[in-house]
Amino acid sequence: MLDGVGYQQVMSGNAADAAGLMASGGFKIFIIFLGLGFVATYVWIFCVWGAYRELMQVSKGRSTVALILFVLFSPVLFLVQMAMSALVAQSGGPAMPDDLLGEWQLVQQSDSGGVHSVRSVLYTFAPPRWKMMRAGEYFLRTSMVRLTASV
Repeated sequence: MLDGVGYQQVMSGNAADAAGLMASGGFKIFIIFLGLGFVATYVWIFCVWGAYRELMQVSKGRSTVALILFVLFSPVLFLVQMAMSALVAQSGGPAMPDDLLGEWQLVQQSDSGGVHSVRSVLYTFAPPRWKMMRAGEYFLRTSMVRLTASV
């Protein structure tokens, strides 16, 4: 809503300039809300830390050291998580070829002991959802086996 052009670029898969998207108003507001969420989370943790300390019967000194370690390491762990998710998003795999998209049917027939069997499997190859990653996906839609006795 705040950055209609940037939204359309991301959803259509045409957002080539990441720096341009980061300079948009929508991204700045996203960062503000993300920061407010972190501040609210840390305020809540600080408020309940005393109750947790009393419940666990830990001294104030040990509890303070634990709180300091938590405040120091949690942003580092969050950044590691963000880096890992960025790597996964970038390695979307090879692009799905356009000539592969659609429905494909595999039919196998066999005759054994006077019984004719037909096995049919229908695959659907779909483009990536929202075109944000290059790789698509495929679904096994139906599978059926038909046996016919020949006389």
